[in-house]
Amino acid sequence: MTPAAFDIERFDGVFRDCGFRPDGRAYVRDGVVVRAEEGWLLAEADGPPGPADAVGHTDRPGLWKLVRDGERDVRRFELPWPAAAGSAVLGADRLPAALADVLRWMLATAGGIVPPGWRPPPARELDVADDELILTAARGRLVRRGRVELDPRRLALRLPIVSPSPDALDDGRRAWLGAVAADAQAVWRMVRMDASSGVTAEVDLSGAPSVLIGALVRAGLAVLRGVGQWLVETADLLADPSVEAEALRVCLSWVSPTRERNEAWAMRVS
Repeated sequence: MTPAAFDIERFDGVFRDCGFRPDGRAYVRDGVVVRAEEGWLLAEADGPPGPADAVGHTDRPGLWKLVRDGERDVRRFELPWPAAAGSAVLGADRLPAALADVLRWMLATAGGIVPPGWRPPPARELDVADDELILTAARGRLVRRGRVELDPRRLALRLPIVSPSPDALDDGRRAWLGAVAADAQAVWRMVRMDASSGVTAEVDLSGAPSVLIGALVRAGLAVLRGVGQWLVETADLLADPSVEAEALRVCLSWVSPTRERNEAWAMRVS
């Protein structure tokens, strides 16, 4: 089961009111192209000029991330819709207003800021149980504890995948960890990877419309569990200095995120 299809043209008036113009089956404003893909609302914008580090941008608010698309870098925003904001959550009459809020969030965070006046909900309203932030993998051998980062301008779910000491990684291991992190970022929707020190997966909801935060937190927890189960054993092996292999001494110069997306987690957010 995957999220229900999203008929983007049904909300033509919402897009036009938010300053977008139609372009085929997509909508465009200020270089941001928004389209629907099955149960997802997707946006893309040009990446920075020249080569860029795909997994070094977790200091920016929101769901935007950098991925490699053929020969170019693009910024991408991915939101489950209406899985996270369907009529079961809001009621069909409130969807247009919620979509307008999402578009304003998307545009603001594309510029590196949250929408004016945004504040996260109090911690007591997030309804996140401690055990929902714990990941167990590799038959219980690997345990990771995530956390909610909450301050007046930030709301993010973060899950450490591997946290080696800085002197434990040679150049080859660092390159491989960066490569698998970039691959995970390209393959898994919503998630953004930080490989500046070890590897951490995050879903940044800073600036998200308040009416959707509860549903988006649940979706974020599901995707973090998915990417954690998918990646943690590989990352742990790569970061283990007791594991010797010639391949680990090869510094990668490119990443090819061609693996199919694991869709099992989608059942948990639909």
